[in-house]
Amino acid sequence: MRRLPLTLLVLSALLLLVVPRAGGAPDASLADLKAQVLRTLEDKDPAKRARAFLPLHGRKDAAALQVAVDGAGRALQAVEKVRAEQAKAEAAYEKACTGLDDLEKVFEEKNDNSPRATEAFNKAERKLSGQRDAARATLRDLEAGLLAAKALVDAAVVAASTLLGNLEAAELSAGLDLLEAGWLGSRDDGDALRFFDALAGAKGDLPRARALAVLRDEARTPRVRAAALDYLARVRDGNLPDAAVPLLQAPVSAFELIAASVHALERVHRQGGIEPLIAFLGRPDSEIGRLRGDATAALRSLTGQAHGPYRDPWEAWWKAARDGFQMPPDPKPHDPGAGQGKGVTFYGIRTFSNRILLVLDVSLSMEKPDEKGKPEPRRIDLAKKEAEGAVHNMDDGHRFNVLLFNHSVIGWQPSMVVASEETRRKAAQWIREAEHIGGTNIHDALEAAFRIALKSTGEPLVDTIFFMTDGTPTAGKLQDPKAILEQVAEWNRTARLTIHCIAVGEADGGFLEELARIGRGTFLRR
Repeated sequence: MRRLPLTLLVLSALLLLVVPRAGGAPDASLADLKAQVLRTLEDKDPAKRARAFLPLHGRKDAAALQVAVDGAGRALQAVEKVRAEQAKAEAAYEKACTGLDDLEKVFEEKNDNSPRATEAFNKAERKLSGQRDAARATLRDLEAGLLAAKALVDAAVVAASTLLGNLEAAELSAGLDLLEAGWLGSRDDGDALRFFDALAGAKGDLPRARALAVLRDEARTPRVRAAALDYLARVRDGNLPDAAVPLLQAPVSAFELIAASVHALERVHRQGGIEPLIAFLGRPDSEIGRLRGDATAALRSLTGQAHGPYRDPWEAWWKAARDGFQMPPDPKPHDPGAGQGKGVTFYGIRTFSNRILLVLDVSLSMEKPDEKGKPEPRRIDLAKKEAEGAVHNMDDGHRFNVLLFNHSVIGWQPSMVVASEETRRKAAQWIREAEHIGGTNIHDALEAAFRIALKSTGEPLVDTIFFMTDGTPTAGKLQDPKAILEQVAEWNRTARLTIHCIAVGEADGGFLEELARIGRGTFLRR
């Protein structure tokens, strides 16, 4: 574990909750505050739990930030407890669904319509249906519990941010030291995100200086340094774009940091980002892959120009326009469709990525015709054709995988696979043979995709997802579209995946459009 950026002497002076004063007794008010917050977090009344961190909002002492850190830890324990219960309920749901599918197949294969056989079938079906419905009800209850538990974690961060805003300059440094120890010193990248979210409430230049120090600390992981860069871009710090530009030449193993640099240069909207981004497009395709499209979108936003994803046309334009160039007053809307020329295409959406995950709906509704009034082709047939085409267009050396989902999630392989003639052939055959049955488990399909992507802490296993569905969530740990979007946004703060979404048939276009926005991707209604 890396060395923390403050001394034990400072920490011991701050942690008044547990360290006695000179007289031998702890600070009673602070000890009582901690006990009150932790006790309220265990209250059976959800309304009381939701107010657990409110007593921190009026504090003006740095040491009270430790209560926010400890309280967040307790709330996170509750989150993990709900997630464990969700996994059990989901296993029960999937077992019942699979049992119903198997029961129906066996009944059809036996072709025995006698009263005795029919009654046995109906009895077994009622039992399994009851188990399925009970598991679904449990999942819905747990969904509400998860949202409430996660809201408490957010409340701890808001309290920390508010408390930082209350601190005078003399106390602010000590407060930041304490949060760095509690959250930046953690092995969990989620804690680093909480630290930078809390900085939003702090006044003055010191928080920005702390974030800049983290950004420049090469001992930190690329993911944490990227979070620091996100914060600096969010507050439009004066050190940008200068601090971001050198990071464009970082090795591909620091993918998150390169992606954050591109997005920061777009966000701060300053002329100093244009030339470095043009130079970035000169890096070989094998190095920057999907980031070529990101950089092109950033250049379009900064300049209002619409050149393609390669350096030469941008360089020629800039050489002619630089002397008289005037920055557009506001950033242009993000343009995720910057790709031209070669690449992999799925439903007409093109990507330069060489690490692609296809996530396809194979629920029962996919057997419907693709167009009203026309029996052929079916949605499932068109989806398979598109997926096979995307797989066959991947160059040797690309990495890819395919996830299919109905009420459960089925992966072709447990992780990403290197593209070759043999792997492309096998993947295409597996796609062709996939059955379409069951409900629509959108949350768990996305969770599985991010699980694959987040296995890596450096060079990504996945950087681009194509997600296609014709329905709305009817299965999985989370079924509320808003809750799913919030979860994906949380995952993608560190994964930085591009998510392209294709809506087919009755799919919820608003949900998929927002999902694509979170993933800085393209939304298409087919």
